[in-house]
Amino acid sequence: MIEPDIAALACANATAGQLAQLKVLCDEVEMLYTQGHDHIQKDVEFHSYIAKISGNMVVERLIPVINTSVVVFANITYRRLMNETIETHRAIVSCIEKRDAVGAKCAMNMHLTYNRQAIMELITEQKSKNKIKKNTSDV
Repeated sequence: MIEPDIAALACANATAGQLAQLKVLCDEVEMLYTQGHDHIQKDVEFHSYIAKISGNMVVERLIPVINTSVVVFANITYRRLMNETIETHRAIVSCIEKRDAVGAKCAMNMHLTYNRQAIMELITEQKSKNKIKKNTSDV
């Protein structure tokens, strides 16, 4: 997981203008999410922008990988994690604004943990459905 370290780098390198734009992106993701609109592209922009403002040229080359990951996670967990996404995005932005690298890293870790937990729950649910389906077809 490199995104937590990217968020920490953004704390040190983001300009005031970049921080303002990050807040705008966070607000836009939240607005789309809460109004029931497709938020995925804006979520990709949010995560990509954090990578961009990290100021690390190597990290900027990883943006396509980050984008793909965000799309995969968002499509798998679609709308299951609305509150968690909003909460953790706000925390990430707040920590980056405060130049709190440890906090930004922790907030991004929490964001990724929520996604991982949701995916694990979906896998468990699917296994249960498959087991029930198999048991009913055996009857």
